[in-house]
Amino acid sequence: MIGFRKRIFLISTFVILNLSSFAIAQENDKYPSVNDIPAALNFELSAFRPQSSEKYIEQIFKRLKIKGCEKFPITQADMSMLSQKIKLMHQQENVARIMAFDRNFDGKVSQTEIHDSLIDHRGGADDAELGRIEERMMKFDANHDGVITEEEMSAWNSGDPQSSALNSCEAFFLLDPNKDGQLTADELRSLTLKAFRTVDVNGDDVISDQEREPLLAASRRIK
Repeated sequence: MIGFRKRIFLISTFVILNLSSFAIAQENDKYPSVNDIPAALNFELSAFRPQSSEKYIEQIFKRLKIKGCEKFPITQADMSMLSQKIKLMHQQENVARIMAFDRNFDGKVSQTEIHDSLIDHRGGADDAELGRIEERMMKFDANHDGVITEEEMSAWNSGDPQSSALNSCEAFFLLDPNKDGQLTADELRSLTLKAFRTVDVNGDDVISDQEREPLLAASRRIK
């Protein structure tokens, strides 16, 4: 039979090894420092200071839903589809914006219509400023015939390819931990918890002002 002291020794060794493994697992479940937290995960923590890790996760998923990424897993195909959606939205906005100057409702806008509309709604702008606005708007006139058509407006791609909606979703998509081309809900939840635990130094599931300060400093460096 194993002696009493030997049993105590084995049990103690077992407990110590398990505690060490747990400590290592806990360390691996955090980023090395707040400076290593990806910007996509940093924003909600620094800007809103969620009340708990679950609230933080909820905020992250809500943000993605608002930006158009509400289905998981998020894939490269989703990114391409979102990019096309944003491009179409910008085209529609361009058409609506310029067609507001169509005073005779003939489906096109002449330089005279733009000039007259600007004069009517000049506000505090002087002639030089109105001239600059008119010049910028006439850049939509692709064939330089003095008239802007809906087709010219639709073809004009003034939409920023780095749109905030695309940026937001893509920033999370690029966090894909195993690089298999998709970000699952479980992966995002794990990454979100990892970021929260990095900031929550004392592990009480609450981010204090003192714990938040290094995060705010990191945010300012990102900007």
